[in-house]
Amino acid sequence: MQIILAYGLSSVKKHMPPIRAFANGDLLHALPPHFTTVLGQVATLAQAHHVAVWLVGGVVRDLLLAQPIKRDLDMAIEGDTVALAHALATATAGRVTAQHAPFGTATVELPTAAGTLTLDLARTRTETYPHPAALPIVQPASITDDLARRDFTVNAMALPVRLSATNSPTLAATSLLDPFDGRADLQAGVLRVLHTQSFRDDPTRMLRGLRLAVRLQMPFEPATRACSTRP
Repeated sequence: MQIILAYGLSSVKKHMPPIRAFANGDLLHALPPHFTTVLGQVATLAQAHHVAVWLVGGVVRDLLLAQPIKRDLDMAIEGDTVALAHALATATAGRVTAQHAPFGTATVELPTAAGTLTLDLARTRTETYPHPAALPIVQPASITDDLARRDFTVNAMALPVRLSATNSPTLAATSLLDPFDGRADLQAGVLRVLHTQSFRDDPTRMLRGLRLAVRLQMPFEPATRACSTRP
């Protein structure tokens, strides 16, 4: 693994990716219309179910970089994820394709005018690892704690998804939640782990990081590189 990382990252040419400039709320509305329509439906149901919802992960990063958005969205849910998934499927003629109650996760496929859109819903949580590479022990937690369990700072940003007013179909203007300065690392063009034990907890993060480094031409910053070679 260390050889793969050393070889792969030596070929990455560091550059300063352009970061999208946006006013409050504009970033969410930079999504294609069929995405925002679905998010409006999610926000409506979340309000009815008294849960909070955030857009998280790669989609937030790619929005900031003005990268193409894939046909699946990761969403963090503070509340009953499985119940929200089934309510969403019922309301949109979609279907729940997977659910795992112990981890609070569910996947919903929704029909849109532009084709099927997949939502991966996950309960906001903390993770503790009994030993390296073990399945984590999860506990419900806040969105900030949930972001702290992720792999890299550039993937630890979130956008709240909520309605502008009660019974309004319009999405509210929301601020970027970025407790670990992922936007600054995007601007600097580097990948940074959130803590020094990240790769020991989950070694697959090294491979995900390598793929991301090559795709975005963003190398590991020095302390992260050191973590990747630590026994």
